[in-house]
Amino acid sequence: MRVVGPRVISRVLGFAVLAFALASPVAMAQKERKGLALAPGQTAPELRGRTHDDVYVMVDYATQELTIVNFWAPWCEPCKAEMPALQSLVDKHDQLQVIGVLQDQPQPEDLAVFLEDLEVLYANIYPWPRAYKQWGEIRILPTSFLIDKQGKILRRYIGSSEKQVVGLKFDIDSYLAGGGLGPYIYPE
Repeated sequence: MRVVGPRVISRVLGFAVLAFALASPVAMAQKERKGLALAPGQTAPELRGRTHDDVYVMVDYATQELTIVNFWAPWCEPCKAEMPALQSLVDKHDQLQVIGVLQDQPQPEDLAVFLEDLEVLYANIYPWPRAYKQWGEIRILPTSFLIDKQGKILRRYIGSSEKQVVGLKFDIDSYLAGGGLGPYIYPE
């Protein structure tokens, strides 16, 4: 049996305290975010995936003034109702990109028909698996994030009531005209 003196013990304890102090804020931040969707003020994570026609997409927030990242699923009726409004925003604003992120994995040919029927032309991707963890838990569909060109999340929209879609349109029109965002419209 080896006996360890007080000097060795104090060194080990010192390293343990230092390691805890350095790791603690990181661990706390990860623990706080675990299971929670990202919120305004946070940095939007990397987002990449493939479209139904197998085109690789890696979203670069800096290419446009604003980006909407929209989590949705083909079986979601509010998602389908919102998609034409998102397309009209893209058609209206050259400084805006919309990226649809699929929550499930429909067959590519089925998705192509679905998007064509709704006349949706913006990119919709099957994301890399870790995207869901990076964006946090999305419990309500649709959930959209409005992101500026620095990659900062400006607003999160949960659901797609008529009032929320009007609020989203106002936010984009106002922000691109040099104004601020409108009042937050709570989900109904």
